[in-house]
Amino acid sequence: MDRSAKQQVNQLNIQQNMDTPLITEQEEDELTGPEKDGAGSVNRNCDDFASQEEAQAFYEASGGPDKDPHRLDRDRDGLACERR
Repeated sequence: MDRSAKQQVNQLNIQQNMDTPLITEQEEDELTGPEKDGAGSVNRNCDDFASQEEAQAFYEASGGPDKDPHRLDRDRDGLACERR
């Protein structure tokens, strides 16, 4: 993510004093491009999956619920992408 895009995202999130970001993860990716994880792989988000079941399988294979490197379980209840 380049510096100006990161600043844009941070400004949008700071403008509203709440825990919930003003923009969705998909909107952030459109502004900044997909994030890379520590291994250089593209970060996945819920829109990358055809179903909640597919996202859940990927989430569990990626370490969920102990680890959630792709932030697929935002409310940390063990269910990935449940808002589909």
